[in-house]
Amino acid sequence: MAFTVGGFAFNQCNCNKILAVAYVLYALQMIGMPAAFMKHYFSEKSVDESPDMLKFFTMMYGILFITGGYISWTFCDGFGMSFYNLFGQCLFAVHFVALLFGNLYAEKLYADEKQMWQIQLGINIIFVAIAYSGYTDAVACGKKDSDKTHNEAETSHKVISGVALHQTNVNKFFGVCWGFYGIMMLAMTEKFMLQYFTEDAIDFKLFMFFARGLGLQMITLSATNWLHPGSDAMSFANVALNALFLLHFIAIMFGHIYDDALYEPKKNMWYVQMLVNVFFLTVAYLGFKDSKERLPAAATAAATAAPAAAAAAAAPADAPAEPEGGSML
Repeated sequence: MAFTVGGFAFNQCNCNKILAVAYVLYALQMIGMPAAFMKHYFSEKSVDESPDMLKFFTMMYGILFITGGYISWTFCDGFGMSFYNLFGQCLFAVHFVALLFGNLYAEKLYADEKQMWQIQLGINIIFVAIAYSGYTDAVACGKKDSDKTHNEAETSHKVISGVALHQTNVNKFFGVCWGFYGIMMLAMTEKFMLQYFTEDAIDFKLFMFFARGLGLQMITLSATNWLHPGSDAMSFANVALNALFLLHFIAIMFGHIYDDALYEPKKNMWYVQMLVNVFFLTVAYLGFKDSKERLPAAATAAATAAPAAAAAAAAPADAPAEPEGGSML
Protein backbone atom coordinates (compact mmCIF):
# COMPACT_ATOMS: atom_id res chain seq x y z
CA MET A 1 0.00 0.00 0.00
CA ALA A 2 1.32 3.45 -0.94
CA PHE A 3 2.57 5.84 1.74
CA THR A 4 -0.08 8.51 2.46
CA VAL A 5 0.31 11.99 3.95
CA GLY A 6 -2.75 14.18 4.54
CA GLY A 7 -4.79 12.07 2.15
CA PHE A 8 -2.18 12.33 -0.62
CA ALA A 9 -0.94 8.90 -1.71
CA PHE A 10 2.73 8.66 -2.62
CA ASN A 11 2.02 5.90 -5.12
CA GLN A 12 4.03 5.18 -8.22
CA CYS A 13 2.25 7.55 -10.56
CA ASN A 14 2.04 10.46 -8.12
CA CYS A 15 5.72 10.17 -7.16
CA ASN A 16 6.85 10.13 -10.78
CA LYS A 17 4.67 13.16 -11.53
CA ILE A 18 6.17 15.10 -8.59
CA LEU A 19 9.64 14.43 -9.97
CA ALA A 20 8.45 15.36 -13.48
CA VAL A 21 7.52 18.84 -12.26
CA ALA A 22 10.89 19.17 -10.50
CA TYR A 23 12.79 18.16 -13.66
CA VAL A 24 10.96 20.76 -15.74
CA LEU A 25 11.54 23.53 -13.19
CA TYR A 26 15.29 22.86 -13.18
CA ALA A 27 15.33 22.60 -16.99
CA LEU A 28 13.60 25.94 -17.51
CA GLN A 29 16.08 27.72 -15.24
CA MET A 30 19.13 26.06 -16.81
CA ILE A 31 17.99 26.90 -20.35
CA GLY A 32 16.39 30.29 -19.70
CA MET A 33 18.78 31.83 -17.17
CA PRO A 34 21.90 29.65 -16.95
CA ALA A 35 24.34 32.13 -15.41
CA ALA A 36 21.87 33.57 -12.89
CA PHE A 37 20.78 30.08 -11.85
CA MET A 38 24.29 28.65 -11.47
CA LYS A 39 25.40 31.65 -9.38
CA HIS A 40 23.19 30.26 -6.62
CA TYR A 41 25.62 27.32 -6.44
CA PHE A 42 29.03 28.66 -7.52
CA SER A 43 31.02 31.87 -7.21
CA GLU A 44 30.26 34.63 -9.70
CA LYS A 45 33.84 34.55 -10.93
CA SER A 46 33.77 30.82 -11.75
CA VAL A 47 30.37 31.06 -13.49
CA ASP A 48 31.45 34.04 -15.62
CA GLU A 49 34.80 32.49 -16.56
CA SER A 50 33.52 30.80 -19.74
CA PRO A 51 29.98 31.96 -20.63
CA ASP A 52 29.63 29.94 -23.84
CA MET A 53 30.86 26.66 -22.32
CA LEU A 54 28.49 27.26 -19.42
CA LYS A 55 25.64 27.67 -21.91
CA PHE A 56 26.67 24.49 -23.76
CA PHE A 57 26.57 22.35 -20.62
CA THR A 58 23.41 23.91 -19.18
CA MET A 59 21.67 23.38 -22.53
CA MET A 60 22.66 19.70 -22.46
CA TYR A 61 21.39 19.43 -18.89
CA GLY A 62 18.21 21.26 -19.86
CA ILE A 63 17.54 18.85 -22.73
CA LEU A 64 18.00 15.87 -20.41
CA PHE A 65 15.81 17.38 -17.68
CA ILE A 66 12.98 18.51 -19.97
CA THR A 67 12.89 15.05 -21.55
CA GLY A 68 13.03 13.43 -18.10
CA GLY A 69 10.12 15.60 -16.99
CA TYR A 70 7.98 14.66 -19.97
CA ILE A 71 8.54 10.91 -19.72
CA SER A 72 8.16 10.94 -15.92
CA TRP A 73 4.72 12.52 -16.30
CA THR A 74 3.53 10.69 -19.42
CA PHE A 75 4.81 7.23 -18.46
CA CYS A 76 4.26 7.61 -14.72
CA ASP A 77 3.00 4.03 -14.34
CA GLY A 78 6.00 2.39 -16.03
CA PHE A 79 8.39 0.44 -13.82
CA GLY A 80 11.38 1.47 -15.94
CA MET A 81 10.45 5.09 -15.25
CA SER A 82 10.42 4.48 -11.51
CA PHE A 83 13.83 2.82 -11.72
CA TYR A 84 15.19 5.73 -13.77
CA ASN A 85 14.05 8.27 -11.18
CA LEU A 86 15.35 6.33 -8.18
CA PHE A 87 18.72 5.47 -9.73
CA GLY A 88 19.25 8.96 -11.11
CA GLN A 89 18.35 10.75 -7.87
CA CYS A 90 20.70 8.46 -5.93
CA LEU A 91 23.57 9.32 -8.29
CA PHE A 92 22.86 13.05 -7.96
CA ALA A 93 22.83 12.77 -4.17
CA VAL A 94 26.14 10.86 -4.14
CA HIS A 95 27.70 13.49 -6.43
CA PHE A 96 26.60 16.32 -4.14
CA VAL A 97 27.77 14.47 -1.02
CA ALA A 98 31.19 14.06 -2.65
CA LEU A 99 31.21 17.77 -3.49
CA LEU A 100 30.33 18.89 0.04
CA PHE A 101 32.19 16.34 2.13
CA GLY A 102 34.67 14.62 -0.17
CA ASN A 103 36.57 17.66 -1.49
CA LEU A 104 35.77 16.55 -5.04
CA TYR A 105 36.16 20.14 -6.27
CA ALA A 106 38.03 23.17 -4.96
CA GLU A 107 36.04 24.58 -2.05
CA LYS A 108 36.68 28.16 -3.14
CA LEU A 109 34.37 27.55 -6.10
CA TYR A 110 31.35 27.26 -3.81
CA ALA A 111 32.51 28.40 -0.33
CA ASP A 112 30.11 31.36 -0.24
CA GLU A 113 27.28 29.21 -1.60
CA LYS A 114 27.83 26.20 0.69
CA GLN A 115 24.47 26.72 2.39
CA MET A 116 22.74 26.46 -0.98
CA TRP A 117 24.51 23.16 -1.61
CA GLN A 118 23.36 21.89 1.77
CA ILE A 119 19.80 22.85 0.86
CA GLN A 120 20.18 21.18 -2.55
CA LEU A 121 21.46 17.99 -0.94
CA GLY A 122 18.46 18.04 1.41
CA ILE A 123 16.16 18.47 -1.58
CA ASN A 124 17.83 15.55 -3.34
CA ILE A 125 17.40 13.32 -0.29
CA ILE A 126 13.68 14.20 -0.36
CA PHE A 127 13.65 13.38 -4.09
CA VAL A 128 15.30 10.02 -3.34
CA ALA A 129 12.63 9.30 -0.72
CA ILE A 130 9.85 10.22 -3.18
CA ALA A 131 11.40 8.11 -5.94
CA TYR A 132 11.85 5.19 -3.51
CA SER A 133 8.21 5.42 -2.41
CA GLY A 134 7.07 5.23 -6.04
CA TYR A 135 9.49 2.40 -6.79
CA THR A 136 8.37 0.28 -3.81
CA ASP A 137 4.72 0.87 -4.69
CA ALA A 138 5.40 -0.39 -8.22
CA VAL A 139 7.13 -3.48 -6.80
CA ALA A 140 4.19 -4.09 -4.44
CA CYS A 141 1.83 -3.90 -7.44
CA GLY A 142 3.79 -6.65 -9.19
CA LYS A 143 5.33 -4.45 -11.90
CA LYS A 144 8.98 -5.31 -11.27
CA ASP A 145 9.37 -7.44 -14.40
CA SER A 146 6.79 -5.60 -16.53
CA ASP A 147 9.38 -3.77 -18.65
CA LYS A 148 11.71 -6.72 -19.22
CA THR A 149 9.86 -8.83 -21.76
CA HIS A 150 9.01 -8.56 -25.42
CA ASN A 151 6.96 -10.90 -27.56
CA GLU A 152 8.40 -10.65 -31.08
CA ALA A 153 5.19 -12.01 -32.61
CA GLU A 154 3.25 -8.93 -31.44
CA THR A 155 4.74 -6.49 -33.96
CA SER A 156 6.03 -6.25 -37.52
CA HIS A 157 9.43 -4.82 -36.61
CA LYS A 158 12.36 -4.37 -38.99
CA VAL A 159 15.00 -7.08 -39.28
CA ILE A 160 18.39 -6.05 -40.70
CA SER A 161 21.14 -8.65 -41.24
CA GLY A 162 19.36 -10.99 -38.89
CA VAL A 163 19.06 -8.41 -36.10
CA ALA A 164 15.48 -7.71 -35.00
CA LEU A 165 15.07 -3.97 -34.38
CA HIS A 166 12.22 -4.32 -31.93
CA GLN A 167 11.82 -2.32 -28.73
CA THR A 168 13.88 -4.62 -26.50
CA ASN A 169 16.90 -4.86 -28.80
CA VAL A 170 16.87 -1.15 -29.61
CA ASN A 171 16.73 -0.13 -25.95
CA LYS A 172 19.54 -2.52 -25.08
CA PHE A 173 21.56 -1.02 -27.92
CA PHE A 174 21.11 2.41 -26.34
CA GLY A 175 22.00 0.94 -22.98
CA VAL A 176 25.42 0.25 -24.48
CA CYS A 177 25.68 3.59 -26.32
CA TRP A 178 24.66 5.81 -23.39
CA GLY A 179 26.94 3.72 -21.18
CA PHE A 180 29.89 4.33 -23.51
CA TYR A 181 29.40 8.11 -23.40
CA GLY A 182 28.86 8.02 -19.64
CA ILE A 183 32.02 6.01 -18.93
CA MET A 184 34.11 8.20 -21.22
CA MET A 185 32.87 11.37 -19.53
CA LEU A 186 33.56 9.96 -16.07
CA ALA A 187 36.75 7.95 -16.59
CA MET A 188 38.65 10.07 -19.13
CA THR A 189 36.78 13.35 -19.02
CA GLU A 190 39.34 15.75 -20.43
CA LYS A 191 40.66 13.41 -23.12
CA PHE A 192 37.12 12.68 -24.33
CA MET A 193 35.94 16.29 -24.38
CA LEU A 194 39.10 17.35 -26.23
CA GLN A 195 37.72 15.44 -29.20
CA TYR A 196 35.05 18.16 -29.43
CA PHE A 197 36.57 21.30 -27.92
CA THR A 198 39.97 23.00 -27.78
CA GLU A 199 42.19 22.88 -24.69
CA ASP A 200 41.44 26.53 -23.99
CA ALA A 201 37.70 25.83 -24.18
CA ILE A 202 37.71 23.19 -21.44
CA ASP A 203 40.20 25.10 -19.30
CA PHE A 204 37.66 26.56 -16.89
CA LYS A 205 37.06 25.78 -13.23
CA LEU A 206 33.57 24.27 -13.51
CA PHE A 207 34.44 21.93 -16.39
CA MET A 208 34.82 18.76 -14.32
CA PHE A 209 31.62 19.40 -12.38
CA PHE A 210 29.52 19.80 -15.51
CA ALA A 211 31.18 16.95 -17.43
CA ARG A 212 30.86 14.46 -14.57
CA GLY A 213 27.24 15.44 -13.99
CA LEU A 214 26.52 14.85 -17.67
CA GLY A 215 28.28 11.49 -17.47
CA LEU A 216 26.16 10.42 -14.49
CA GLN A 217 22.99 11.20 -16.43
CA MET A 218 24.25 9.07 -19.33
CA ILE A 219 24.90 6.21 -16.90
CA THR A 220 21.32 6.52 -15.62
CA LEU A 221 19.96 6.27 -19.16
CA SER A 222 22.27 3.33 -19.86
CA ALA A 223 21.27 1.33 -16.78
CA THR A 224 17.54 1.87 -17.35
CA ASN A 225 17.65 1.00 -21.06
CA TRP A 226 19.66 -2.16 -20.38
CA LEU A 227 17.82 -3.43 -17.29
CA HIS A 228 14.32 -2.46 -18.48
CA PRO A 229 14.46 -2.74 -22.29
CA GLY A 230 10.68 -3.01 -22.54
CA SER A 231 10.24 0.47 -21.06
CA ASP A 232 8.04 2.70 -23.22
CA ALA A 233 9.48 5.71 -21.36
CA MET A 234 12.98 4.80 -22.52
CA SER A 235 11.81 4.19 -26.09
CA PHE A 236 10.42 7.72 -26.19
CA ALA A 237 13.45 9.19 -24.40
CA ASN A 238 15.87 7.65 -26.90
CA VAL A 239 14.04 9.31 -29.79
CA ALA A 240 13.54 12.67 -28.07
CA LEU A 241 17.08 12.98 -26.74
CA ASN A 242 18.75 12.07 -30.02
CA ALA A 243 16.51 14.49 -31.92
CA LEU A 244 17.14 17.34 -29.47
CA PHE A 245 20.88 16.66 -29.27
CA LEU A 246 21.06 16.64 -33.07
CA LEU A 247 19.24 19.99 -33.28
CA HIS A 248 21.60 21.39 -30.65
CA PHE A 249 24.66 20.24 -32.59
CA ILE A 250 23.27 21.63 -35.86
CA ALA A 251 22.73 24.97 -34.11
CA ILE A 252 26.35 24.87 -32.92
CA MET A 253 27.82 24.12 -36.33
CA PHE A 254 25.55 26.13 -38.60
CA GLY A 255 23.85 28.60 -36.28
CA HIS A 256 27.06 29.62 -34.47
CA ILE A 257 25.27 29.87 -31.14
CA TYR A 258 28.61 29.63 -29.33
CA ASP A 259 32.01 31.15 -30.08
CA ASP A 260 33.49 29.28 -33.06
CA ALA A 261 36.95 29.42 -31.50
CA LEU A 262 35.83 26.86 -28.89
CA TYR A 263 35.53 24.08 -31.46
CA GLU A 264 36.88 25.35 -34.80
CA PRO A 265 39.80 22.84 -35.00
CA LYS A 266 37.43 20.00 -34.05
CA LYS A 267 34.74 20.63 -36.69
CA ASN A 268 35.23 17.25 -38.36
CA MET A 269 34.45 15.49 -35.09
CA TRP A 270 31.23 17.48 -34.78
CA TYR A 271 30.21 16.44 -38.30
CA VAL A 272 30.90 12.81 -37.40
CA GLN A 273 28.89 13.22 -34.18
CA MET A 274 25.93 14.60 -36.12
CA LEU A 275 26.02 11.62 -38.49
CA VAL A 276 26.15 9.31 -35.48
CA ASN A 277 23.12 11.09 -34.04
CA VAL A 278 21.22 10.69 -37.33
CA PHE A 279 21.94 6.96 -37.14
CA PHE A 280 20.94 6.86 -33.46
CA LEU A 281 17.73 8.73 -34.22
CA THR A 282 16.81 6.26 -36.97
CA VAL A 283 17.40 3.25 -34.73
CA ALA A 284 15.58 4.91 -31.82
CA TYR A 285 12.58 5.65 -34.04
CA LEU A 286 12.32 2.00 -35.07
CA GLY A 287 12.29 0.94 -31.42
CA PHE A 288 9.75 3.62 -30.54
CA LYS A 289 7.53 2.65 -33.49
CA ASP A 290 7.66 -0.97 -32.35
CA SER A 291 6.70 0.04 -28.80
CA LYS A 292 3.67 1.95 -30.14
CA GLU A 293 2.55 -1.08 -32.15
CA ARG A 294 2.98 -3.34 -29.14
CA LEU A 295 0.70 -1.27 -26.90
CA PRO A 296 -2.57 -2.03 -28.77
CA ALA A 297 -1.57 -5.69 -29.09
CA ALA A 298 -0.95 -5.94 -25.36
CA ALA A 299 -4.22 -4.16 -24.59
CA THR A 300 -6.17 -6.50 -26.90
CA ALA A 301 -4.59 -9.56 -25.33
CA ALA A 302 -5.45 -8.30 -21.85
CA ALA A 303 -9.03 -7.50 -22.89
CA THR A 304 -9.45 -10.98 -24.38
CA ALA A 305 -7.94 -12.73 -21.40
CA ALA A 306 -10.06 -10.94 -18.80
CA PRO A 307 -13.52 -12.19 -19.94
CA ALA A 308 -12.15 -15.70 -20.45
CA ALA A 309 -10.77 -15.76 -16.93
CA ALA A 310 -14.02 -14.38 -15.53
CA ALA A 311 -16.08 -16.99 -17.40
CA ALA A 312 -13.85 -19.78 -16.14
CA ALA A 313 -14.22 -18.56 -12.58
CA ALA A 314 -18.02 -18.29 -12.87
CA ALA A 315 -18.56 -21.71 -14.50
CA PRO A 316 -20.11 -24.30 -12.09
CA ALA A 317 -17.99 -27.25 -11.18
CA ASP A 318 -18.83 -30.51 -12.91
CA ALA A 319 -21.29 -32.63 -10.90
CA PRO A 320 -19.72 -35.79 -9.44
CA ALA A 321 -20.49 -38.92 -11.44
CA GLU A 322 -22.97 -41.35 -9.87
CA PRO A 323 -21.67 -44.75 -8.93
CA GLU A 324 -22.54 -47.66 -11.22
CA GLY A 325 -25.80 -49.34 -10.33
CA GLY A 326 -27.74 -46.08 -9.92
CA SER A 327 -28.51 -43.98 -6.92
CA MET A 328 -28.60 -45.35 -3.46
CA LEU A 329 -31.69 -43.30 -2.67
